[in-house]
Amino acid sequence: MTAGGQVVSPPAPPLRVKVARWLLVGILAAVLVIVLWPSRPDAAGQSSLEHWFADLHARGLPGWIGFRLVEFSANVVMFVPLGVLGVLARPPFRAVVVVACCAALSVAVELWQWLLIPGRTGDYRDVMANIGGAALGVLLTARLRAHRPGHSRR
Repeated sequence: MTAGGQVVSPPAPPLRVKVARWLLVGILAAVLVIVLWPSRPDAAGQSSLEHWFADLHARGLPGWIGFRLVEFSANVVMFVPLGVLGVLARPPFRAVVVVACCAALSVAVELWQWLLIPGRTGDYRDVMANIGGAALGVLLTARLRAHRPGHSRR
């Protein structure tokens, strides 16, 4: 675009946006390392956790509290920062775009695990948990922004 014959470039993003973008890249790299690793993370630890829950179930712990709940919760928690940073890294944000990008990432990862990594499996529950985590991150960010001093509702 030109203004009086000169090229006008968009203003540089604020420092907080730059920091959010770098953090997003770092968190995304960490998530990709975790989910695309050739074997399940800490397979021995997961086996120990399953045995620990079996022992607790024998002592009366409800059956719905177990390894699957821990694994599902970990998948939710893993994508919360992606939802938060996705919002902060791209103002003005559209929540649906951030969640859709995280959903696409999750589907791609699960397909990659299922098709290309021997010993790993893709699971639709992981996709659902990841989408939920991203949405939770977006909602938390929106909620915190709404209560920021000087913020007006539209």
